[in-house]
Amino acid sequence: MKITLPIILVLIGAVEIIAAVMDPNMPIMIGIVLGIIFIGLGVKALLDAGKRKQCRKT
Repeated sequence: MKITLPIILVLIGAVEIIAAVMDPNMPIMIGIVLGIIFIGLGVKALLDAGKRKQCRKT
């Protein structure tokens, strides 16, 4: 469960960027910035989950 949520955040970020580029009514910069924020949060959470797994093994 701890790994699936960051993956969902990354996917939401990618979809947000694609929607911003394809939809003419949505401001492109806002969509791209939101997508980058979602992707960044997902990657950070994945890295944190990986560090916690390594700490438990040792």
